This record gives sequence, structure tokens and C-alpha cells, in this order.
Amino acid sequence: MTIQDRLVTRVKNAEHSVFMRSDFADIANYAQVSRELRNLVKAGLLMKIGHGLYVRTRVNRISGKLMPDNNRGALGVLLEALKRLGIEYQFDAVSQNYYDGKSTQVPANPIVTPKNPRVTRKIAIGRCVLANHQQPDTDKLARNHTELAKQEKLLNEQQLQALEELSRIDQELGLITNELPPKFTPNMENYQVSLNYEGLSLKNSSEGKSIAGLKRKYKR
Repeated sequence: MTIQDRLVTRVKNAEHSVFMRSDFADIANYAQVSRELRNLVKAGLLMKIGHGLYVRTRVNRISGKLMPDNNRGALGVLLEALKRLGIEYQFDAVSQNYYDGKSTQVPANPIVTPKNPRVTRKIAIGRCVLANHQQPDTDKLARNHTELAKQEKLLNEQQLQALEELSRIDQELGLITNELPPKFTPNMENYQVSLNYEGLSLKNSSEGKSIAGLKRKYKR
């Protein structure tokens, strides 16, 4: 069995989805493991999420694209990676209140920050990233997320009101249309007499036509 085969077997059979280079130290040396991990990334079995960090992938049944093999999504991958690295973390205030059951507001984009300000490791799974203390204030970012959520809710309410107003106008227009007077249809016998004076005769296809329609049909 080759080195790559042994790595593939270990990745597929592991209960966890996040892997470090040290997980394969017993299979080959540092350079060999690094090379084979790059090959597995190219093959689509692994996805690199940070320095020496990888996550097993699977195919999304809807999009057909590769995605992290974790039932909790990108956030689950990030938290698993931090646990494997032994890094203690904290959420932003909005997210923490939600996970503690103190708020029902679902965080649109939870912000995860290491408790130790000296940790500067970069981990990213799509838009889900590990914030560090050199980045913008996480509480400020959380407030921005809250404000954006409020604006989105207000916009949805305004759209609903606009749809209700359009529906009301449609109903009013429908009532107005239904109240229009019926089309006047002339007495065909009287119109025939008038045509006789003109030396004309009424055709069968003219029955039921309006005055304007008859004038257009029999104009000289």
C-alpha cells in the first residue's frame, strides 16, 4: 500500500472531519505527508482551511460542488478545528446570547474569536473565519449584523405592504370595470329601415354589433 493509499484510508475512516499534518506523522515524514496532502486537495478529498489544517469533503447533493463533510456546516468545521488545536474561543455578544438561550435572534454570521489575544492563526471555511484581536472590534461587527437584520426585516415589511396596496388597487379596478354600463346594441329592424333609405341591406354578420361598429361597416 502506498503512502497516498494509507492517507486516503485514514481520512475516509476517521470519525472527525478536520485533520492536521501531525495526524499522519506515523505514515511518512513531514515532506512526504505534505506532498500527499496537496495531492488529496487536488483530488477533491480534502479542503485546506488553514496552515497545516484540512477538512474532509463531500459532494453537495443540490449544487454538485464539494463542501466540508460536517453536519454543522462551516461553523462546525471551525469549532472542530479549534478544539483539535486546543484553542479556547468565544462568540460575539449577539451569538453568545443566542447560544445561551438568552435571545431568539438567530445570528446571521457568528463571529468566533480566540480568548487568548496572542493567537493569530488564520482559519477560513468560506465566509466563516476565525477573527483575531488585530481585526475590527467584534462587538461592533455584531452590532452591524443586528442593524442589517433590522433593515432587512423593515424592507420585507415594506414589500408586503406594497403588495397589499397593489392587491387593493386591483380589487378596486375590478369593481370599477364590473360597474361599467353594458354595451348598447341597436334595434336591428330600425337600423334596416335606415339602410333601406340608403339603398343598402343588412347582412347577417352585422347582428349584435354596436352603433360604432355598424357605422364602420356600412360607411360609404
